[in-house]
Amino acid sequence: NQRILADDSQQTRFRIQALQQIVSGHPAQAEAGRILARKSGDPHLQVEAEKLDSDRGRRVQALIQLATVGPAMELQQQAIRALGDDLDQPQALDQMRLWLDSLEAGTLAPELALDVIVAASMAGEVALVERAVQLKEGKGEDRLADHQWALVGGHRERGRALFLDHPAAQCQRCHSVGGQGGVAAPALDGVGSRRRADQILRSLVDPSAELVEGYETGTGVSAMPEFHWALSADEIRNIQAYVSGLTD
Repeated sequence: NQRILADDSQQTRFRIQALQQIVSGHPAQAEAGRILARKSGDPHLQVEAEKLDSDRGRRVQALIQLATVGPAMELQQQAIRALGDDLDQPQALDQMRLWLDSLEAGTLAPELALDVIVAASMAGEVALVERAVQLKEGKGEDRLADHQWALVGGHRERGRALFLDHPAAQCQRCHSVGGQGGVAAPALDGVGSRRRADQILRSLVDPSAELVEGYETGTGVSAMPEFHWALSADEIRNIQAYVSGLTD
């Protein structure tokens, strides 16, 4: 387990399993394992090291620290998500309220918006959950405005995997990248250089809002189905990150 944990060529899930087994089965080595995980540079493993702290107060403090001053955005995102499991703790609940206040005021880093919404929705406090749901669903007047939490902060490689293999969206069936894919929809090579991120997001969540020349339909409705109903919030954000990153 120690060898697997220290080996950065191993998949993250295997390293997390190794850390969990060290902590649960070898208490004398638990702190050494957690220190190794903290130094790994892997956000998931770093957060797992704090989640495995049996002292809940200390765990909450560590996660808040990572979420607010973590050296990498993904580390902050993962720490916020993890804090959702501790929202019965006053300090965690107070911090989540502060993040929601910042989100509503427009002062929260936009890359963290979805993570705060998801974490807050795990609370046992009805009012907090309702705030999170409202922020996620928006006002129902403009789909782009209602999906601002997907504009930035996604993981491009996960988005690429979804683009290639999502069973419902099947993006590559119609769109192509690098000559691979379908021809029923515009090729996406370099689209991130031609269109702003908000334009790309609108195309994802409201495909009929602007039809690409040469791909119009007689009905004025895009041939692209409204797949955002079949995608999770994380999937939308990750696909957005992938497509926006397709630059020349």
